[in-house]
Amino acid sequence: MKAKKICFAALIAAVYLALTAVLNPISFGIIQIRPAEALAIMPLFGWEGVIGMTLGCALSNAILSPFGIPDVAIGAAATLAAAIATRLLRKKPLLALLPPVVINALAVPLVWLITGADESYLLGVVSIFLSQAIVIYGIGLPLRAALNKARLFVAPASAAQDDATADEIPVENTPHGSPQSDINADTDALSSIDSEGDSQSLDRDPPQGYNRNERGEP
Repeated sequence: MKAKKICFAALIAAVYLALTAVLNPISFGIIQIRPAEALAIMPLFGWEGVIGMTLGCALSNAILSPFGIPDVAIGAAATLAAAIATRLLRKKPLLALLPPVVINALAVPLVWLITGADESYLLGVVSIFLSQAIVIYGIGLPLRAALNKARLFVAPASAAQDDATADEIPVENTPHGSPQSDINADTDALSSIDSEGDSQSLDRDPPQGYNRNERGEP
């Protein structure tokens, strides 16, 4: 993995951890909204987004969660599965952002059930489903549109594609006025002049008094 991709993954993890720490009171608990989950859009831009999201969730739950090891293990596994699904469905963004909503809605209440924090699993599923949908579609989707408009992640790929397209332009399609087209035009003009000159020299009448027999021709 290139250094740039490693830095990108580390940046996503750091931002996720920072948002969760700053907004800790609403990021954990039976009724929660975790704004850091808006970063669930990042796998749309590359596999480093999958790594960053998984690492950020694992670190956040390990450092900040009151639910201990179950939250670290289940939370990180759920985030990894959701991020992979998002990456695989990246060509359909609206559908691609659904796995983080559904998978976390099923996984997070399971942590509460295991730790005894809440015994109403179905109520927890509904609560997390709504909170994830609000954050991911309400914040994450506009964030994705802003990143695309700023071309922070798609610009390098587009530039490479433009370079490849430029290399494939044939010489004969070179626009008029370019050095190559001027050279081709001059070459064609000189060839035309030479051919006309040869034709005129062959068709020219022999000078007066010229006798072919003087050169021994029949």
